[in-house]
Amino acid sequence: MVVEGRGRYEIAGTCPHLRSQGQEESMDQVQEIQQYRKFSADLSPGDVFVIPAAHPTVIVAQNNNNNNNGNQNQNLRLAGFGINAQNNMRNFLAGQEQHNEGDGERG
Repeated sequence: MVVEGRGRYEIAGTCPHLRSQGQEESMDQVQEIQQYRKFSADLSPGDVFVIPAAHPTVIVAQNNNNNNNGNQNQNLRLAGFGINAQNNMRNFLAGQEQHNEGDGERG
């Protein structure tokens, strides 16, 4: 959920259900044809959005000189939570992986 500021997010994902018209599927087909799509939207305070599992996502603060007294940068504050099902693995691109809550250490 967007708490403060404005920004933009983009999500990429495979869409195996989207196929070229006229393409026939056979039961013997070994490789599944996948098409990649990009979904994007502007963010403003109060907006709520969902990031599906295994979808690369980028969220960027927007430079909005009209509403931030001429400052070059604007803060974008988000509030969110994650759900991690059994045996799912998180892939961190940067930073440290957090330890399990039960071990008393924080990462």
